[in-house]
Amino acid sequence: MRILWLSHLVPYPPKGGVQQRSYNLIRELSRHHQVDVVAFHQAAHHADTATLQHAIEHMNGFCRLRTVLPLPVDGGRWRKPLLALRALAGQTYTVRWTQCEHYGAAVQQALADTQYDAVHFDTISLAPYAQLPGPMRALPRLMNHHNIESAMLLRRAELEQQPLRAWYYRQEGQRLAQYEKQVAEQFAAHLVCSALDAERLQAQCGSTLKTEVIPNGVDTDYFRQDPGAPAAPPQSLVFAGRLDWYPNATAMRWCINELWPLIKAQRPQARIAIVGKAPGAQLLQAAASDTAVTVPGFVDDVRTWIQGAQVYFCPITDGGGTKLKILDALAMGCAIVAHPIACEGIDVTDGKNVLLADTSEGLVAHCLRLFDDAALRTQLSNAAVDLAESTYTFRSIGTKLASIYSRYSG
Repeated sequence: MRILWLSHLVPYPPKGGVQQRSYNLIRELSRHHQVDVVAFHQAAHHADTATLQHAIEHMNGFCRLRTVLPLPVDGGRWRKPLLALRALAGQTYTVRWTQCEHYGAAVQQALADTQYDAVHFDTISLAPYAQLPGPMRALPRLMNHHNIESAMLLRRAELEQQPLRAWYYRQEGQRLAQYEKQVAEQFAAHLVCSALDAERLQAQCGSTLKTEVIPNGVDTDYFRQDPGAPAAPPQSLVFAGRLDWYPNATAMRWCINELWPLIKAQRPQARIAIVGKAPGAQLLQAAASDTAVTVPGFVDDVRTWIQGAQVYFCPITDGGGTKLKILDALAMGCAIVAHPIACEGIDVTDGKNVLLADTSEGLVAHCLRLFDDAALRTQLSNAAVDLAESTYTFRSIGTKLASIYSRYSG
């Protein structure tokens, strides 16, 4: 089959949740079908021409990037704020930020050049391109949801302490939910990360909406235990994730302000590494004032840091979809302590392959327990690897995705 994949980013290198999902699904789908991609590239992911060219060359090793265009909102310092203001009337920011006449023309050219069997839309933000005239409307179109974006915005509004921001997220989330419902039937099926996301989407768009669960996954050939690695230091914690993504940033502020002091009060020798791109000033100050806190920023290989701690600590209480960082940690055989929201949509069992708690006291107690109980750490580790390998390998997920496309285009 020939699949036209519309993307809001060039997903290489696959470091970060959206990039990991898109990269691995394209790679695995390409084992079964021909995949052509029309993509934007984002300055946040490719800061210069050399890194972008390297990404394109790598992706062309298994698919075909037909066209790569700059994201319009990257065109100037004030583009995003002005777009956010304009989005208060008419289409929401989520829908507006990927609208580009040149992108639409590139999609039309691809459809004119090749007889495709289906079109993949990698985010709801690209939904307006489903109404391009000509061949597009005759093809099966499938919409991928990395998150249910409206639900994520409404949750963010509930948790936001600043009233004006909370109002903006709420009205954006409410209007986006209406838009998701409005365009839902334009797509033959909606690909979601979990049964929970399917329920959320059907709750607002109708119970008859066709959904297919394509879970987030993990490259178990890359994320795996290194039996030759040195033992993790006693009483050590790690968190890994992009630190300018608001659920991660919020979780780490909670950690540094409240959870970490509680742990240190009972375990003065404890250590924590908070690993990820773009740490904020507060995290950097915490590292400068406490030698037990390490904030290295972006690292090329996060596996050494993950395996270098006794406990993977994930107190995330916000966001949507499923967290690939949890899947990576499972595949690495980590003893995981997490808030239940961090594990939404992932088939974990509290006490078997993770320890869950929704209070500061509960999260801290789990960390202290794991510091002292090597047998429990081993039990969680073994069960985590079993779950990752049995359910969440991208190879098996890609095979399922390929069969879905065959079914809908048949």
